[in-house]
Amino acid sequence: MPRKAKCKGLLNSAECLHYYKVSAVIVRGETPRSAEASATPQAPAANLALTGTGYRWFGLDNATASNHQSLAPAINDSNHLHNIVLTGKASDVANAYEATGVIWSIAQSISKVTFTNGSFNTSSFSGVFDQKFGLQTTTDGTTWTTVANWSVSPAYRYNLAAAAGITYSFTGPARSVRGFRIIGQVHSFNGKDSWYGSATEVQAFSMTP
Repeated sequence: MPRKAKCKGLLNSAECLHYYKVSAVIVRGETPRSAEASATPQAPAANLALTGTGYRWFGLDNATASNHQSLAPAINDSNHLHNIVLTGKASDVANAYEATGVIWSIAQSISKVTFTNGSFNTSSFSGVFDQKFGLQTTTDGTTWTTVANWSVSPAYRYNLAAAAGITYSFTGPARSVRGFRIIGQVHSFNGKDSWYGSATEVQAFSMTP
């Protein structure tokens, strides 16, 4: 149980220092209390994507192309209610790259990006990426560079319904950027392969939340 708190603001504020002693309730009663410990609540990291403009890209003939860019305001609204088809409607051209992300008016320092995949269409076998899933950043809003020294978890399940609805987290050393986007390739195999990608949300943080 908390014994006392020294605060400048609300009790659940990151400015509060809380003191605790711990005991356990057993059959014979309550054990003696432990030595006193203290802890300061940490405020959750701010989702920087909320302050930028959301976009989607489709029909790209190479991984770093920036044409076919359209506004996607629901991709960075901090909820997962909208399933956004990255083409805007239906199938993409063969071997196309698609992406979704955020561009800011001024540079931001980020060290974590999350991408939540949209739904899987069982009739058309679409909604996920075929291959080459990754993260890119830009320092000018138009020129995109693949981020090679960050890790992603979990591993992407290409061309499978199991990839749908999953949030993928990219983390690594802090980077000063004007934007980020998650990219992948679609319609790149013969037979049952996904002809478009989808997403419900992207987020970015300056520290791990």
